[in-house]
Amino acid sequence: MRSYCASRAIPATPERAWELISDTGLYPVWVAHTVAMLSVDGAADIGVTYRERSRILGPLAWTTHWTVTEYLPLVRQVHHGTGLPFVTDLSIEFDLIPEQDRRTTTVGFTISFMPTSAVLGRLFGGLAATVLRERQRRSLDMLAHMAGGHPAETSLTSGATNPLPVDADHGPSAPART
Repeated sequence: MRSYCASRAIPATPERAWELISDTGLYPVWVAHTVAMLSVDGAADIGVTYRERSRILGPLAWTTHWTVTEYLPLVRQVHHGTGLPFVTDLSIEFDLIPEQDRRTTTVGFTISFMPTSAVLGRLFGGLAATVLRERQRRSLDMLAHMAGGHPAETSLTSGATNPLPVDADHGPSAPART
């Protein structure tokens, strides 16, 4: 199993941080590998499902399907996914730790998966690890920006909540955000 963890203090109460993390429709705005939401059952809660276009490496995008499997309000969420080639046991975890002042919350963001072969495991241990860690960092930076009351779209593209154009037949048509 490969796991990549990142955390960051964000300028928000635990309630505000939880609200942002639970709004699955906002993922294209702050989650760096999510380029578009295809369907959303609603805010994160046990059993809620959603589909998104995800760009993990390079220009290739896949449709991923997610189900919220653990939901402990203001503390932890776990989402299990399918749809990425060459991996199984895909999950994303969000953990919140409020600071004493309750105006700042540390958010943990973990991506875990099992490569389907040793060769792919070595590939993901190198190149993909670097990309995943950078995207986790950017995601948490954007979450902090949003939590601070700044409109998220200003640091992506002017006036757009999804910064990549979407082709109706093929999904996102622009290169990955850098």
